[in-house]
Amino acid sequence: MLRSSLLYLSESSLPKKLLSQGSLGKRMARRFIAGEESDDAMRAVLRLNADGFAATLDYLGESVSDRAAADQAAGVYLGAAAPASRASRQPAILDA
Repeated sequence: MLRSSLLYLSESSLPKKLLSQGSLGKRMARRFIAGEESDDAMRAVLRLNADGFAATLDYLGESVSDRAAADQAAGVYLGAAAPASRASRQPAILDA
């Protein structure tokens, strides 16, 4: 039940609007979400690495339900792998 509720909220435009446009929502999300674009996420990882922290990049694709969406999510990961390896001092690509 919790999973289905969270998936519903993740696909709804209202929570995204509240978090991305309201100042309180932005402050809350900033701690956990590096940005909406891959360049934002890469900059956040590099800042964390410079401070001595390791970091992971995750593309939210929990609701993938068909082959095309799975291929698109895989493409995002593959597209981020090479720049992440070049930019980070602690690159790691995990094969699950």
